[in-house]
Amino acid sequence: LEPAGSASDAPKVKGFRIQSLGVLLTYHGVRDVAQWERFVAHTKRNVAAWKVRNWCTTLEANKDGRLHMHLMVQFVSATDTTSRRFAFEGLTPNASPHDLLGGGMGRRNLQESLDRGMFYVWADKIGTQRDGAGAQCRAGNYEPAWTQAARRYPVKGRWNDTLWKAHKLSHD
Repeated sequence: LEPAGSASDAPKVKGFRIQSLGVLLTYHGVRDVAQWERFVAHTKRNVAAWKVRNWCTTLEANKDGRLHMHLMVQFVSATDTTSRRFAFEGLTPNASPHDLLGGGMGRRNLQESLDRGMFYVWADKIGTQRDGAGAQCRAGNYEPAWTQAARRYPVKGRWNDTLWKAHKLSHD
């Protein structure tokens, strides 16, 4: 991933260039749960146009209370686009080549890296927001193996351990 508009790109395009089978997108400046709910509806409407096979999104708060959304997507096939394509209500996401707390996408087992990124977004971490009914602000079509989701992935025990050691999980 590189900032679009850099290097030899002729037109200056804001956002990050994405050349990958999957990407973790982070949207900063989210106002509230209502905006996240609109984002979920927007994502559901666009997964076919974006050529996304699997996806998961969540709403979280930083330590200072500011909200951000994560959207992890796995495309149907490797894509070449920019993060600008995923803009929502004036928010253009940053794009990360990492899957779980700075771990880069693995080339030997890319699907495991994509699943690890999905799990990072799916996990109920410190700062994960709740909607008015108290449910975790999380949506998607791809979930861990123990859920009832139609599309599921295996979870390695070390993924939870990584989140715990990074102080992303509470004792609850």
